[in-house]
Amino acid sequence: MANDFNRPDLKSTPVHDQSWRMWGVIAAVIVIAAVAWSMWPRTATPPVSPPAQTTTNQPATTTAPATPPAAPATPAPATPAPAAPAQ
Repeated sequence: MANDFNRPDLKSTPVHDQSWRMWGVIAAVIVIAAVAWSMWPRTATPPVSPPAQTTTNQPATTTAPATPPAAPATPAPATPAPAAPAQ
């Protein structure tokens, strides 16, 4: 049994399993595709928010005028009250 293919060949370096590199490339492609999709301009769709309103609404002209105060406030006395004597 000179040709046993199940035994490792000690003359050459072993082959490393590089499936982690494949998964890294797949993850990178998914991330790049997601970023490109989120930033891609969508010119065929209408804008999400309506455009700003440029017309101004005039206030109603039928509002009643403010009512004047009923009576003016009592004015303060012209001379101050005398100070209390010190004890």
